[in-house]
Amino acid sequence: MADNKTHFDDAATYDRFMGRWSRGVGSVFLDWLAPPAGARWLEVGCGSGTFTGQVLDACAPASMSTVDPSKSQIDYASGQPISQRVDFRIADAQALPFPDATFDVVASALVLNFIPDRPRGLSEMRRVTRPGGVVAGYVWDFAAERGPTRPFRNAWNRRRPPGAVGRRRHQSRSHPNVKTIAALPEADRGRLVELVRAELTARPDGSITTSARANAIKARAPD
Repeated sequence: MADNKTHFDDAATYDRFMGRWSRGVGSVFLDWLAPPAGARWLEVGCGSGTFTGQVLDACAPASMSTVDPSKSQIDYASGQPISQRVDFRIADAQALPFPDATFDVVASALVLNFIPDRPRGLSEMRRVTRPGGVVAGYVWDFAAERGPTRPFRNAWNRRRPPGAVGRRRHQSRSHPNVKTIAALPEADRGRLVELVRAELTARPDGSITTSARANAIKARAPD
């Protein structure tokens, strides 16, 4: 997952941008997963630690380990109050640094689509799961353009300038380049703002609403 380094090096900014969405979908996922209390957990791709904290609060795990390839993300997450209860490691999902059959639950929150070799990553998740344990994960529904950045992406594609990043609906990493947007003339940036606003639903009190959808999977390791 090292090719995503440029996207996730600023962990604090990423958390401000995506944190509320991550917390919302993480809560729904854990309700659906209904994991047992006292389980040994591994989170693959902890990011800023949002989902890590949700597992600690809602699932009463016996232990919690988590990996992420980004040192910035690990540094940020391990600097949070949860740090005393979590084993944080910088590691690749395609080569997990744990023995076979170590964990009861292995979960990945909004990360599976970023793993370059997904079959290998899932195989690693299965390898470190004990017989009868659970492997699970979820990602935004990008194929249907239902991720949280949908209003922005729609607006960008409606006025995309020459040479800008286009739409690749099967990958979550295909967002307009921040530097490209910053380089737009002021009038074009203003037009982009208006297009984004047109994609949103305004309430009478001035607040706005939008929605997102995620797809989740879970499987039990054979006994």
